[in-house]
Amino acid sequence: AMMGASFGGLAVSQNLLVVHGSSPQRRTQALSGLHMMYGLASLLAPIAVSISYLFEWKWNSAFFIAAAVPFAVVLWSLREKTSPQLN
Repeated sequence: AMMGASFGGLAVSQNLLVVHGSSPQRRTQALSGLHMMYGLASLLAPIAVSISYLFEWKWNSAFFIAAAVPFAVVLWSLREKTSPQLN
């Protein structure tokens, strides 16, 4: 029950951060992008686990591989010289 409440609070927090952090002109686009990521993750998670079974890895190795992608993005973003302008 505690985990479900935590995930519910996290989902509400993400939506509120997007609503308060984006301009009124971009709000719909930002929320659509956020919810597109939910759908993309729902599609890619079973595919990643299936690929890990294909290579005869354990199922949890798919999560380590999936964690490498955002980690690479963070490392790449740290090398940027200027911060992007949010409109």
